[in-house]
Formats: sequence, structure tokens, C-alpha cells
Amino acid sequence: MKKTLLILMFLSFLSNSCKEKNNSEINEKEKIETIELNTKSSENKVLIDSFRVLKDSVIIPEFAIKINLSEKAKAKLKKDNESTIVQAYFTGIPKDTLDSDYQKWGEKNIGQHRIELWDSKIAHFKNVKISKKALEDLSDTNFEVLINVFSGRHSTDSNILDCGVLQASIDKVKGKTHLINGKLLFGE
Repeated sequence: MKKTLLILMFLSFLSNSCKEKNNSEINEKEKIETIELNTKSSENKVLIDSFRVLKDSVIIPEFAIKINLSEKAKAKLKKDNESTIVQAYFTGIPKDTLDSDYQKWGEKNIGQHRIELWDSKIAHFKNVKISKKALEDLSDTNFEVLINVFSGRHSTDSNILDCGVLQASIDKVKGKTHLINGKLLFGE
């Protein structure tokens, strides 16, 4: 738990310090294939049909996160013209256990994706890409998904939301809508 919290704080800091590019829609003219990965466990076989490869990127299976905020939190976001950020981090265990990230954190970051919500409270993780090589370098393609929710920090430099997290393997997350509840960090 402590390790996960440290990783979450580190990745949150990293994602806030860098501007992320928005994923563009996949060009329909480009060829999309099912990725053929070397699999060792029966768990991987469930996922093979879920990954699609586009050149050197892998499109992960789709999923959605529904945010259920308290009435006070909704009112505060609306009053302050504030957004809600749904941040996804993707990590796994590398084949190379001497990898510096693995040695330091106990897992390797293979990607992340951020969705900013204004009026909607459902974040659809669709056509999200990660590196094909990063996925192939994992000992198991059933990587972990960690979802963190916080305010967009447009009206203040600090997060004003206290939300739950989702942490599960991609085979448990894919194809579903998951609910995360939240309230104001202070004042509730």
C-alpha cells in the first residue's frame, strides 16, 4: 500500500510537470492488426485479442470511469469553473528485473493517459496508445491500471477533491464502466 501510494504521488507529480499530447483519433486508413505477443501464462491468452497494434504503438482495451461527486463538490467545481481530471497510469513487471525503474519502484511505468472532464462525469478511455516495445518488455501483458481523480487546478494551484482510486489489472478493467466516488478535500 505504501509503495503504491509513493508511486501514485511520483507519477502524479510527473504528469503535472509535463504537458501531455492529446491522443488523436486513429486514422481509419491505417492498418490495425491484432498484436502477437510472446505469452507465458494462460492469463495472457485472454488479452491477446484485446490489443491492437498500429506501427510501433499498441491500442489498449477500452474502459470507462464514471465520477460520482458529492453535491458540495459539484457546486464548488461549477462555482469555480473547475474541471475534473481522470488520470490513468499503466505499469507492469518487466522481463528484465534489473531495470532501474523496477529496482526503485517494484514495477515499470509503460504509459499514462489523462482525460479532463468539464460537464460530463464519464471518462471514456478509448484508442489509448502505449508503446508496443514497452508492452512486449513486460513479463506479463496483463499490466496494472491505476486511476486517480483530482481537480483540474484552473482556479487554484491545489487539488480540491478527495476521490477514491481504482487499481486493477487490465483484464479486470477492460470493457467495463467503473465508479469512483468523490467529495471535497476540505469542507465536507
